[in-house]
Formats: sequence, C-alpha cells, structure tokens
Amino acid sequence: MLVPDGWATAVAAEALRDFKGRKFCAVDWFATFSAHPLAKKSSDRPEELLARFVVAVNDLQIVGFASASKRPRGTIEKRVFS
Repeated sequence: MLVPDGWATAVAAEALRDFKGRKFCAVDWFATFSAHPLAKKSSDRPEELLARFVVAVNDLQIVGFASASKRPRGTIEKRVFS
C-alpha cells in the first residue's frame, strides 16, 4: 500500500508523545513506531522500517523535538513535552 511522504516522521512524533518521562530507551521508541497502524500498512520489512525510523528520528532531532543522550547509551531525551 502506498503511504504519504513523511509518514515515518509523523508516526515517530506521535509515538514520542506516548512516553511520559524525559528520557527513554530508543528501542522502546522503535517498538512503538513499528506497532503503529500506518507502519503496519506500509508493508515494509523490519529492516526497511528501521531505516525509515532512523531518518524520522534525525528529522525530529533537527527540529529540536528530541536529542540523543549518551548516558546511558541508547537513550533518547525528549525536548518537547506534551
């Protein structure tokens, strides 16, 4: 199925709102991203979904919604609170 351009960034931003704390694990964010109905409709293989997720996270980091935290490694820090 065809999905609109930018869907991965929109889904990642929506999934970001699901996390209540300021810091959380990137793996949990990817799991939430993968479980989203639009991600399932895309019919992408898991490795394609991961690639889309990485680009979406980069997009959200550029606009300041999230940033990578190295303590502990694999942690994402929310910059925008819902």
